[in-house]
Amino acid sequence: MEVWNYLYTGAKIGSKKHDILYQIRNRQESKSVYLLCLNGKLDNRLEIISYRETLGEHYPHEDLTVVGLAKDYEEAEDLLEEIATEVYLATKDVNISDFLLERLKERR
Repeated sequence: MEVWNYLYTGAKIGSKKHDILYQIRNRQESKSVYLLCLNGKLDNRLEIISYRETLGEHYPHEDLTVVGLAKDYEEAEDLLEEIATEVYLATKDVNISDFLLERLKERR
């Protein structure tokens, strides 16, 4: 699992962002957190996944790229909508994964 340094975050994450990132990077238990992920095996779609689900022993971690954090599922949906709107306004297209990957290259 790759976790971007430049994350989209929901308002409810607030100042806990760094604590949550530490827990994710070290595969520690965390309270309710949802990840917005690019999934390489699913045509690089952006999807919402419960962090707890990724702690499963057989979960395919290597194919996930975390690009956003949300405190609950509703906030994750709002964040996904925000990202999709940003992509569409910038590109007049809905190819979220290409937009996000290009944005990451620009920040490096």
